[in-house]
Amino acid sequence: MLKQTRLLYFSTALAAVLLTTRVLADTVILKGGERIDGKILSETDTEITIQYNVTASIKDDRTVKKTDVEKVEKAAPDIEAWAIVKDFKLGEDSLDPATYAHYITALKGFVAQFPESASAAPAKATIEAIEAEKKRVDAGEFKFDGKWLSKEEVQKERVQVLGNSYLRQLKKYAAAGRAQDAMVTFEQLEKVAVGSAAYPDAVEIARRTLIALKGASDAALARLKAQMDEEKRTLEKLNDFQKMQTKNELESLRKRTAANVDAIERSGVKWMPLSPATEKSLVGLSSKASSELSRINGLDVDKMRQSLKEVDKAKVAVAAGDFAAAEAAYAKAGQFWNNNEQVQRGITAITVARKAEADKMAADKIAAAAAAEAAKIALEDELKKNALTAVKPTPAPAPVAAVEEEPKKEASFFSKPAAWVILAVLIAFGALIRKALHKFKDPSGNILDQ
Repeated sequence: MLKQTRLLYFSTALAAVLLTTRVLADTVILKGGERIDGKILSETDTEITIQYNVTASIKDDRTVKKTDVEKVEKAAPDIEAWAIVKDFKLGEDSLDPATYAHYITALKGFVAQFPESASAAPAKATIEAIEAEKKRVDAGEFKFDGKWLSKEEVQKERVQVLGNSYLRQLKKYAAAGRAQDAMVTFEQLEKVAVGSAAYPDAVEIARRTLIALKGASDAALARLKAQMDEEKRTLEKLNDFQKMQTKNELESLRKRTAANVDAIERSGVKWMPLSPATEKSLVGLSSKASSELSRINGLDVDKMRQSLKEVDKAKVAVAAGDFAAAEAAYAKAGQFWNNNEQVQRGITAITVARKAEADKMAADKIAAAAAAEAAKIALEDELKKNALTAVKPTPAPAPVAAVEEEPKKEASFFSKPAAWVILAVLIAFGALIRKALHKFKDPSGNILDQ
């Protein structure tokens, strides 16, 4: 139901506009030059009652005498209808699917009802832009602060992204005085991003918004009662004909208002508007604001902020590789605020990091053991190889191509030692023979030398 709250709220607001003949942009110009812009609630022969905006979310009624009126300008139906849908535009952040669907439906309804309106063309252009952005969001992307995040980025930080986005919308609605829209946005944030870092700030804004909304609903209820008392006093002063005519007009007005309020209630809208309103709707709105304010006051925002500080400490410790300190900080953060989405995600990340570290150490140990075993085997192989080398003869060198040499000369006789011995013997023998011959003369009669 919460997911459809915004869609229902805007749809019923648009329905109320289309069902009422004069909704916005009626202007009563007084003779003194004052302009009162709003919607004319009733008109008699002597008076005009117009509802106008005191603030963006608070309205009031004013009755002026026709003798003081210079001119009445009534808005054309298409202008009144366009005033409701003209602000259905894209912003810096993505919208939820229900809001996209509502914007498209409302704008297409306007174009279909007022095809000749000068506002039909800008309505069509807005429809195209919204449909294009919706297509990207349906595919898983998300726009935050004017920048698109991929589907993977959104899945990783979904809670934090959505929390920040809704917080930005909440701030805008609260600043504009759109209390009901602000509370619808806060409920969406609580549904999808209650554990986001944006939640503590959102709680503070919702608290201030509820205080203002309760005050406004109580003030509107007091004005309504005062108006009813004034009507009774006025009726008492009228003659029977005037009394009957005025009473019928007031009763008709109340019936239209009650019908619009009933239509809004049947739609399931949780935060009723301040206008149109009945005594019952205003009492219910005040009661709801009071009840929700009591619940929110029970939320310990200070502990949430302490939890976020511990998360920041844990992130610093993780970056430094100090997992023990990070786990301690996350544990403390969870004690302060058990819905803090970052706590469980951080602890899971540490578990994964520890496992990765353990796996790496185990892998390194296995690799070191394998390297040692390989070195041992290599050493044993080297020793075996050296042992075989010591036993076996040195292998013959590889054959070398023969180099052709010049033929050697035969050694001479005198180069041999035995030749010298023979020569010495021959010389000695010759000397002996010569000596023996000296003892005889030769045949010619000469005496041989002794």
